[in-house]
Amino acid sequence: MTIRQKYVLCLTLLLLLNLLVMTKVHGQTHDYDKLVKEYLINNGEIKDGGKSSVYAFELLKSNKIKDNNCGIFRIGTFSDHGLVYLFLIDKDKNGYLFLDFKDLSKTIEDVLTFLDNSNCNFTDKKKLAYLRKVIEIYTINKYKIPW
Repeated sequence: MTIRQKYVLCLTLLLLLNLLVMTKVHGQTHDYDKLVKEYLINNGEIKDGGKSSVYAFELLKSNKIKDNNCGIFRIGTFSDHGLVYLFLIDKDKNGYLFLDFKDLSKTIEDVLTFLDNSNCNFTDKKKLAYLRKVIEIYTINKYKIPW
């Protein structure tokens, strides 16, 4: 095998691996993958049985969901026209909540309630950072044009 053939093979394998990883919301035993996909299907972001890639990343650090996570995650599809939603997880209370941005004041109220009542022990500085990100996502969503 020549160096070029090895290079092409390696790139192909990396691409395939990347595609496989992107189709899953990583590492859930609570089946967050299924919950996120069902929510996005119900909101018309993806079709049931479709192969759309979805994501769920922590709002501030962009970490993937893990079993022991507690926090606010942005979820959506890898597309230019898809909206971003919020997924709030409180692992200690075994609770979760999905939020859209149809009513900004209701969304902020729900986020503040979560930040104050969850077992995540957020500092005031982190609460403010979360609120800033929520407003930033609202602004981005406001200018998205759905297909």
